[in-house]
Amino acid sequence: MNVVLITGASSGIGKEFAEIYAANKSNLLLVARSEDKLKEIASNLSSGYGIEVDIFVKDLSEENAVNELMQYINEKGYLVTDLINNAGFGDYGSIIETDWTKESNMIHVNIVTVVHLAKEIAKHMVSNNIKGKILNVGSIASYMPNPFMSVYHASKSFVLSFSLGIREDLRRKGITVTVLCPGVTASGFQERANITNASFIKGRSMPTSKEVAVYGYSQLQKGRAIALHGFRNRFLVFLMRFIPKTWVTAIAYNLSK
Repeated sequence: MNVVLITGASSGIGKEFAEIYAANKSNLLLVARSEDKLKEIASNLSSGYGIEVDIFVKDLSEENAVNELMQYINEKGYLVTDLINNAGFGDYGSIIETDWTKESNMIHVNIVTVVHLAKEIAKHMVSNNIKGKILNVGSIASYMPNPFMSVYHASKSFVLSFSLGIREDLRRKGITVTVLCPGVTASGFQERANITNASFIKGRSMPTSKEVAVYGYSQLQKGRAIALHGFRNRFLVFLMRFIPKTWVTAIAYNLSK
């Protein structure tokens, strides 16, 4: 059975991608840590759209998470046509104050898991002659350092570079790779990252997770390399080409306090 694999599917952008694919009659394999949330989403999508929805409950910061997921996919005989590599999180604070265990888990989820899963799914697609699609979720953070979110921004910079690299590699195999780079989004990310009181968040109008997912889906279908959501973000990235990185970082410091 053909399935779309979505990580971080229990909330935010991942949950909205699941809704979009379900509306387009794609069967789903949803991955997240929360079993209760996944079961509820799976039940709603299955009954609402008449599709098959399976769940795989796993914390993707665990060392063998991707291997266990791939074993499950193979045991079920699933053929993954699309991967939405969405799982990730951030943290806020000075590097001397933030918790190393949380940062280590962040590096594993945001970088190691993203690379490992993209690699294994690409191999799966090639071995099964699938002309598939991979969408990795980056961020506007991919383009700039941030003194109070140094590890998160660096991880998303990695995702951007990695995605562009494997895009060129895999296009010769018929696999499309897109990196979605949203700005600040109303997704619940801020609460987990402890940045609800940061000055660049307070009082700011933010796009919804649905708006970002709809845009990302459309750009993925078009085969775009980079899906940079929002005119303001596209203008900001353009502007940063002409500003020294040290200046950008200093501005980020003042906006993030």
